[in-house]
Amino acid sequence: ILWGRQDEILPPAEFAPKFVAALPGAAFRWVEECGHSPHLEQPDALAAAVRAFLDSGPDAVAGDDDVSEIVRLANRGALEKLADGVKELDAFLDTPILDPNERGGPLEPLKAFVRSEPETAQVAASVLALTFFFVLARGLVAVLG
Repeated sequence: ILWGRQDEILPPAEFAPKFVAALPGAAFRWVEECGHSPHLEQPDALAAAVRAFLDSGPDAVAGDDDVSEIVRLANRGALEKLADGVKELDAFLDTPILDPNERGGPLEPLKAFVRSEPETAQVAASVLALTFFFVLARGLVAVLG
């Protein structure tokens, strides 16, 4: 099995474990920098793999064959999947929206303010967030009655 690591049609995280279970004796290789169509996206890599397979068998095909992490992730229980989702959400929420250390761009005056007055900027951001949620709540009350 040659599988594009960036396949979005049949995402490896969802489908590779099913292929591994259905074809336990099959040799598996990732095709790097490749989506769903290795024969179109990486024809040289595919041709080399087919030639190596025909000449010497599946063990001669170059490439990463480790699907154990994908299979392990697919076999997690519902609680483990929920915990992983919470960790991903936590990491996302910890990602700053505005990096004041990144110079330039249309928001540079705001970034300069954050760099020069971090405490004031934090208070301003909090007030802005509270105002946003207050206006959102008022809008919802008006719409929903």
